[in-house]
Amino acid sequence: MLSPASKLLALLVVLASVLAVGAPAKAAPPTLAQLAASKLGLSCSNVTTSDNVTYVKCSGKIASFDGIGLDTDISIPLNATRAAPTLVMLHGWSQDKTFWESDTTAGDGAGSWHWNNVWFASKGWVVVNYTARGFQQSCGVTDQDANCTPNGYTHIADRRFETLDSQTLLGKLVDAGIAAPKELASTGDSYGGGQTWLLATSLPWRSPNGTTLQLAAGVPMYGWTDLLDSLAPNGRATLAVDQPANHETPYGIPKESYVAGLWAVGRAEANGRYDENPADFGTNLDEQLQREQQGEPYDPSIDPGLQATVESFRYRDAFEATDYFAALQAGTVRPVPVLSVQGWTDPLFPVVQTLQMFRKLKAADPSYPIQMVFGDVGHSNAQNPAWQWQRINTLAYGFLAANVLGQKSLAPPKQAYSLQTECSGTAQPATIAGAWDSLASSNVELTSTTAATTSSADPNGADGADSDPIANSGCRTEEANTTDPGAAYYSFPSTGEHLLGLPTVHLPYTLTGQDATVAFKLWDQKPDGSKTLVTRGEYWLSTAAGDPATGVLKTYLYGNDWVFPVGDTIVLQITQNDAPYLRPDNEPSVIDWSGVTLDLPTHGS
Repeated sequence: MLSPASKLLALLVVLASVLAVGAPAKAAPPTLAQLAASKLGLSCSNVTTSDNVTYVKCSGKIASFDGIGLDTDISIPLNATRAAPTLVMLHGWSQDKTFWESDTTAGDGAGSWHWNNVWFASKGWVVVNYTARGFQQSCGVTDQDANCTPNGYTHIADRRFETLDSQTLLGKLVDAGIAAPKELASTGDSYGGGQTWLLATSLPWRSPNGTTLQLAAGVPMYGWTDLLDSLAPNGRATLAVDQPANHETPYGIPKESYVAGLWAVGRAEANGRYDENPADFGTNLDEQLQREQQGEPYDPSIDPGLQATVESFRYRDAFEATDYFAALQAGTVRPVPVLSVQGWTDPLFPVVQTLQMFRKLKAADPSYPIQMVFGDVGHSNAQNPAWQWQRINTLAYGFLAANVLGQKSLAPPKQAYSLQTECSGTAQPATIAGAWDSLASSNVELTSTTAATTSSADPNGADGADSDPIANSGCRTEEANTTDPGAAYYSFPSTGEHLLGLPTVHLPYTLTGQDATVAFKLWDQKPDGSKTLVTRGEYWLSTAAGDPATGVLKTYLYGNDWVFPVGDTIVLQITQNDAPYLRPDNEPSVIDWSGVTLDLPTHGS
């Protein structure tokens, strides 16, 4: 016979079983892939890579702020149900959404090694890869969607269009419950690098449903901060603490081989839709190319089309993010941490693009969280060795993990990192790291008082062609018999200098003429007379812009991390013709030089 306590216990067991049977099963939360399908209208399927990563890939068009359909892939960790850290990976000019996509975590072993959709999905991230407005199936010329008019053409990374496209996509992922609103990041190469800088220097924005958003971190890779200075530099950009230089006046020297090449490849390889309205000087690329190829005089004050072009570039530049800089100074915006990757040997977007931004951000907020990595990477004639990219991407992932996921132990500990350029293809020198201003611990001053004369009539056929970065890639070496007949050459014996940074040239001059293109090349010359290009630069000398007819020209070269072996010769070439890389000046000129001082920032004693 059961006791009263036993009877009560048995009754409770029966009651619990009845309640359990009768209670409805709790519905499992939807996966992020299901949300992508139901809320964004994407088609999703599982993908298993050869290195055994299984994730969900969702594809389709997502409408941007103005209805333009952006061709998008979203890579989602398998069975993920909670809003995840989200990285938008932005491709370069003439590329598309597939550039940062891979079949394995290792990618190509170099630039996309541990830096692709599979790698990040394997680490729990949602990855957004989309084709930029105006290319391929995001309203390229082969995309016949009705909503591609009137604004489906490329606006060339304009804050009001391409930046807003990225903000809209991220906002829609947040609203759909896919992206964690406080864990948004961006990265990209070249065109995508410039756009990452623009996103990082944006004021907070709102998702379509009203959630306030801002990047948690950005990793721009060999992009620009000042696009006009990159495409048509006047030589006034500086890495100095003081940043007074006007990069728009005078209008600079077009990098003609690059400008023409980018125009052509954007249309040929990416089906680029270019603006055809002749009144839109800022976005009509056909018109811009034609005007640039006409050459001097470049005077925006008397050329409304050129003035409109110059003004339009301000919407494409993080360097011109005036609202963000003002908010930083006022303390009303959270600084977005940035790790900027720039190429020592990239003549399209040289390292001053990062360094001028570093100085400007630090001026606005001395504690601004910016870190930098410089290497032999980027556009031709960079070599892009795998060993450098693997080091760079390891640093970059640690940076994102620290600043987005809170994994502070993975944070790169130093402000700046430099990877040495070397042409053997076998050496892998140690990475130099520390505060930027301490990487070059000394300075070597090379001086000559030898007079020389250069002229715009210099033909310079062989040297100009051999050193053009579009036609040639990798280390540029010229034989002893390849010379520039009208150049001024200044030679200094090497004692083993380790250049690390941007050389400065000081040149007393007298100009005959109104203006002049001045180009510089710094060579490492072997005892047999053959020479390897170390760095280059340019300056637009213009009396109309305030340069005196007689004075001292001072400018920075692009820089490098390079060791000049003992017994070699350091050679500075000064020429007024560096075609086809730089567009030759229409205006005739002669310059008398009365010597040179070349300052080399150097690492070590």
